[in-house]
Formats: sequence, structure tokens, C-alpha cells
Amino acid sequence: MPRIDSIKVVAVTGNAGRDLPVQIKFNGFSLDLGGVEGSCAPKSTFSGMFRVGSMGHSCKLLGPTSGTWEIASLKVTYEYGVGLPAETHDYGAVTLAAGAEMDILVPPPPPSFDV
Repeated sequence: MPRIDSIKVVAVTGNAGRDLPVQIKFNGFSLDLGGVEGSCAPKSTFSGMFRVGSMGHSCKLLGPTSGTWEIASLKVTYEYGVGLPAETHDYGAVTLAAGAEMDILVPPPPPSFDV
């Protein structure tokens, strides 16, 4: 895996929001996302990013400190630097409980459908 230059998180909140700051845990270190736009209030869109400039061994989106955070849509984009294509993971809808950690370094499974 190449070195990750930056991570961008875009989340559309469902009916249950959360307080800021939104944090990720990158390689075991909790980090506040910067460049924040919007909010995590119900039915709102949040975006934020963090420049890591490091190899990614683990990356988790941290749940709220209390209650739940209903996410109607979650997209995480990894930028790898000049000449390398960005990679976006689309997780769809998820709910994070207080203290939960969601692994966002691993892409979601491909959609399944019946034939």
C-alpha cells in the first residue's frame, strides 16, 4: 500500500446527529479532522480531512462519546500523492454507537444482488 497523503471524510447524517469534533484514529492516534465544513446535526452534511503523510496500518472513524450517530451516507477518500489515483470507499448507511470504531481503511464489500 502506498503512503497516504490525506484522508477526506464526507458524511450525511440521518435522524440522529452528533457533536463535533469528528475524529479518526490513524495508526493508533486519535486525530481531529481539519478543514471542516458543515455539521453532524440531523439531516446535515459534514466534510473534513486530515493530512497524514504516512503509511496506513489502521484507520478508524470514531463514534460519538454518547448516544448514536446515524449516517445516511459515508464516503472516505484516500489521496496518495502526485501520479497516483485517489481511492474512494463508499460505505452507504451506517450507525455508530457511543465509543464505537469503524474500520475505514478496508473497502466495503461489493454490493450484492440476486439474478
